[in-house]
Amino acid sequence: MLLYSKGLSTRDIQAVLKDIYGVELSPSTISRLTDRIMPEIRAWLSRPLEPVYALVFIDSFVVAIERQS
Repeated sequence: MLLYSKGLSTRDIQAVLKDIYGVELSPSTISRLTDRIMPEIRAWLSRPLEPVYALVFIDSFVVAIERQS
């Protein structure tokens, strides 16, 4: 759906799916799938938002240390 919303054609999406996942779908199948889930996406986008959302931010780094015996 992201590819479609970014303006890619069904044939472009077909090529991406084949290149990345090795999946072959016809442009008409991609179009039917997109049409089928579009109402759910519109409903999700227009849902009421909560006044506050919890956010957890985790940051880390790795330091490689070589020990000499």
